[in-house]
Amino acid sequence: MLARRRVRGVLVFLVVLGGLAAIWEGFKAIGEATGLTWPFEVNDRSMPHLHDIVGELFEPSRRNGPLLIGVLLEAAAFTAREAVLGFLLGATTGFLLGIAFAHSRLLERGFLPYIVASQTIPILAIAPPSTR
Repeated sequence: MLARRRVRGVLVFLVVLGGLAAIWEGFKAIGEATGLTWPFEVNDRSMPHLHDIVGELFEPSRRNGPLLIGVLLEAAAFTAREAVLGFLLGATTGFLLGIAFAHSRLLERGFLPYIVASQTIPILAIAPPSTR
């Protein structure tokens, strides 16, 4: 039963992936045939063929450099590590503050207004700029 469910999930994934690929290639073909310029000009630079995109993943990212897929996977791993570290740091801080507030009414009354106010600031206003 579990194997059947997994096979079904894989088939659904492949059908959706194939459908998205068909939409991409179909839009590209129609756009090139009709000279479509809205919402963007359709050409090989703005909408390359999917096989060209996949092929570029296995080319060097720069002259005599590592493969592009390796560079992308390394960057994704770095981002994942940063996300996990940030989650753990935030969860631990929140848990410890929750314990402190549960045991000290004075701390809760003193700091809770600032914590509530900090949650009203949009995250983009306090996010650090990208360093990469």
